Amino acid sequence: MSRYIKAILLIGLVGSVAVAAFVWLSPVWRERAELIRQRDALKAANDGLQREIDELRRRQRDFRNDPEYVELVAREEGLIRPSETVYDFK
Repeated sequence: MSRYIKAILLIGLVGSVAVAAFVWLSPVWRERAELIRQRDALKAANDGLQREIDELRRRQRDFRNDPEYVELVAREEGLIRPSETVYDFK
């Protein structure tokens, strides 16, 4: 067999193997990309939940340690002290 024919056969074989590998691995790559997207979305959701937890912990700490904060929140909720009278000018 001539050298050129061997080279052409080798190139054809390598090309065929490359195409077969691409066809076989293509669904795997798509699935991997989808899993990466899902992971990123879950990380973003987790980060948002962690920020919410941090805020709730801060508020909990303020409720325990800061009487002025408790007063502020109570006033925002419309609560009054027993000795106070509410006048509504609506």
